[in-house]
Amino acid sequence: MSGSSAERAAAAERVLLVVGGTEEVAAVAGWAAKRAARHPMAVTLVGMPDGGRTDGAERASDLLHQQMPSIPVAVRLPHGPVRAALTTAAADQDLVVLGASRTVPLTRVLPSLLAIRLAESLRRPVVLVPRSAGDDDGPVLVGVAGDGSDDDALRFAGAEAVAAARPLRLVHVGRRAVPPRGALARTGDEEDAPSDPARSLDAAAGAIRRSRPALGVSTALLRGEPGAAVVRAGADASLVVVGSRRSSVEDRVPVRSVGRALVEHPPCPIAVVPPARRA
Repeated sequence: MSGSSAERAAAAERVLLVVGGTEEVAAVAGWAAKRAARHPMAVTLVGMPDGGRTDGAERASDLLHQQMPSIPVAVRLPHGPVRAALTTAAADQDLVVLGASRTVPLTRVLPSLLAIRLAESLRRPVVLVPRSAGDDDGPVLVGVAGDGSDDDALRFAGAEAVAAARPLRLVHVGRRAVPPRGALARTGDEEDAPSDPARSLDAAAGAIRRSRPALGVSTALLRGEPGAAVVRAGADASLVVVGSRRSSVEDRVPVRSVGRALVEHPPCPIAVVPPARRA
């Protein structure tokens, strides 16, 4: 391998694509091909059984080669329980991508929060790609909890927005009505929310603008049930990014409801980003 080829291989993002049914193969392969057009990528495909068919990975590989012939693709066959097989396959990957069609056995077998659990246990982002992949021209939307758990999600969302040449939208959801900005600090928001969500949003947006001055960044304060509010907000997005942390899946109802709502009713591709491993 030449020096330049070795450098490209070393710089390539390692992506695990998990596919099952016919509906999701095209969506996942198409999403990966668009991503590969933006930067070098090496793909590992895992095909989950679908009604007796086990050729999902091979079909996805054929589609990828048709759209992006230069993508290196390896195919693995899963062994054992679904979650254990995916954990093993994802051990050396940078990003995990799951098909999110609800009409095939893959997502009937996987719990609706598997993406969050995988992201947290693997400490790497997991993306769910629905059959209808959303508006490619829409913004990247990222949820801001304001409690420090979403710092890595914000960095991931900013990088994705820049790579895709899309604006970035930061949103915070509160269950209570959103009062005027000057009154936010005095409203006694719910226990897990920041005391001043507007200030938290402004601080997060300001940090991104300083690090990525060419990126268009906007913010929005929403109200209502968190899961439904984020699904509605993501209707015109090209990607929705949410953060997670180990304790959140088991004991934080807002995070659990957002994760389930997004997985069961994905308005577009959903990225679940856990806190990164620290040296």
